[in-house]
Amino acid sequence: METKSMYSVGVVDDHHVMRQGLAMLVTSFGGFSVMFESGDGAQVIEQLQAGNVPDLLLLDQNMPEVDGHATARYIRQYFPSIRILVVSMYDTDSFLIRLLNAGARGFIKKDADPGELRLAMLSIMREGFYHSNNTAGRITTTFRSPLRDELLAKRTLNEQEIEFLKLITTECTYKVIAGIMCIPMRSLDTIRDNLFIRLGVKNRVGLAMYAIRSGIVHIRRRPVRFFLVHV
Repeated sequence: METKSMYSVGVVDDHHVMRQGLAMLVTSFGGFSVMFESGDGAQVIEQLQAGNVPDLLLLDQNMPEVDGHATARYIRQYFPSIRILVVSMYDTDSFLIRLLNAGARGFIKKDADPGELRLAMLSIMREGFYHSNNTAGRITTTFRSPLRDELLAKRTLNEQEIEFLKLITTECTYKVIAGIMCIPMRSLDTIRDNLFIRLGVKNRVGLAMYAIRSGIVHIRRRPVRFFLVHV
């Protein structure tokens, strides 16, 4: 858990108005300062290589030249101390899990309230992760329980549940996972629903985050190289 009086932030979005608005919000929160703004991943890499390394990066996905996923992978390999909050309109399980595997620490939609953005930023810096479960307008974080409780829950998982959690962090569908585990879909649904209750999460992304944070799944660092051409 990290606690500082001031966190530095990089804001990355290819839309100038969105990027400028996010930067203004971040500055208004208190406890956060904007280190740089970038229009795509290539500009982020240039900033990092120049020594401008923020504590937190607000990262869009769809950007020219180097997108959010590739940027997150680069950061995970070369600047692992940076924590990444993805700010995007996309929120499908496959999209979020792909970015989670790339090194993202949390996700928030672009149309979220400013209060939720601040909560997400603080949660990532203080707790390590953030994910919102939107149920009837109520926002909850995936990892509100202490890590000790999470590790205790991990020790109570059986082999089948651990195998399921490992597979949940892949891009396999539930049907494919059931096939790999050689169990019917009904049994898979039961395993999933029981884990929702026991781990206090409400969706697949929450399960994937739990699997990574508790050490059931370890994200591999794969070599990433970018050749940036300046004209």
